Amino acid sequence: RRMRELYPLQSTKEFQFINYFGSARDTRSLNDCIVQSSDELYRIMLKKYKNNAQRVKRMVNILLESQFPVTFGQVEAFLQRYEGKPRLAQENIGEVVDIPTLADEVDELKVYHVLKSCVEKVANMMKKSGLISLYLKLRYWLDEAASMFNVH
Repeated sequence: RRMRELYPLQSTKEFQFINYFGSARDTRSLNDCIVQSSDELYRIMLKKYKNNAQRVKRMVNILLESQFPVTFGQVEAFLQRYEGKPRLAQENIGEVVDIPTLADEVDELKVYHVLKSCVEKVANMMKKSGLISLYLKLRYWLDEAASMFNVH
């Protein structure tokens, strides 16, 4: 209980990306995900700057040029900082652009190898324990992960 008082739960939505893959099977590129988030970003920003549709459109276009996706929390914090100040928001929209919100492929591959070794050990324990169904599911997901990184 004390931990919850000291560290209240954050909304998980603030950490969700607005412009990211829909699932592990999403075949779009990261750039496509970002570009295709235009309507969502426009809707969110227009709520704060109702009478500034053109200014909002320009800000959204700048956000769409980011190399990294943005989270709901980043956009909300930005909009709060410039509450009622659409001109200042437009001038400072770069604060939210190109912030590294994702690991790069090198880091992801390192994590993959660590987790792969752990899951392989658990899978082998399941096989030795006779839990073949669980073993097969773990092997399946190991193969799926390997195909995402083109490693086998």
